[in-house]
Amino acid sequence: MKIEEIFTRGLKYWPAEIDISDGEFTQNGAFYSYNFVKIKDDLEHKTRKNDWDSFGVWSFYTLYIEMLKRTLKRVFIKYIYQI
Repeated sequence: MKIEEIFTRGLKYWPAEIDISDGEFTQNGAFYSYNFVKIKDDLEHKTRKNDWDSFGVWSFYTLYIEMLKRTLKRVFIKYIYQI
């Protein structure tokens, strides 16, 4: 299967928007959103019988995590310099 097909299949499971307003920073500085993790866990359960769909869902999870890290870092750096 081509990587484009895997991503297309994985993306169809994710909602268009994810509410992370419940998120909080942990003691080690990581950001944790219960809503986001619940969606990921539900999708893992939903795709557990199809390795390709499961891999596609996992791929987007890791992509979303990286995008979230970069966005939060950019926002907080901007905020710190405003103080």
